[in-house]
Amino acid sequence: SPATARVIANVARTRSIGGEPHEGLRLAREALAIAEVLELDEVRTHTLATIGLAKGYLGDPTGAADTERALELALAARSPHAGSIANNVAVEAFFAFEIRRAGELFDEGRGIAERLGDASGVRWLRAQQIRMMVMLGRWDEALREADIFIAECEAGSPHYLESVMRGERARIHAARGDIESALADERRAVIAARSAADPQQLLPAFGRASLAFETHGLADEALELA
Repeated sequence: SPATARVIANVARTRSIGGEPHEGLRLAREALAIAEVLELDEVRTHTLATIGLAKGYLGDPTGAADTERALELALAARSPHAGSIANNVAVEAFFAFEIRRAGELFDEGRGIAERLGDASGVRWLRAQQIRMMVMLGRWDEALREADIFIAECEAGSPHYLESVMRGERARIHAARGDIESALADERRAVIAARSAADPQQLLPAFGRASLAFETHGLADEALELA
């Protein structure tokens, strides 16, 4: 039934992200088979994106084609998932070291999310754009946008990527010699990461901050996080 397909698709996604990509891939294929028979375009889009994700975790390069197909279907159906799938396409380009293409794809993904009225997707992709600005040397622009993003979080609209944004801003401050501001952001990034309660946020934040503290002579703080 359609309900069964949606439940399996959601479990597949959760398993894939939660460290069980083999099981996630198996479930996603099961959901996709049901969706194909019942002509459930939204579930097809969702499961193809999950298949691409799971394959990526498993080191299977064919996953990129699944993700791109998911994006094509999402755009054709004006699916609310289109922005997040575009983000996944950009992430795959990034991990293939196609850095400039990844930046272009994040820009494209934000445009898609804006056209579809996906406010959550827009905010996520803004953060991704800021990360790319830092990486590509557009520091003035990155700092301006990071200030805006972080101010929104401080004003009562927290976000999962706040710790990442503080880490990126800290990198710029440190490179420009403003060590006090950099360390303040690293400390706040750790607090934000603890609030997210997700290892893929906690571990990078701890590692980045402990390195910064050790670099600038704060051995006790560095050791605690390490």
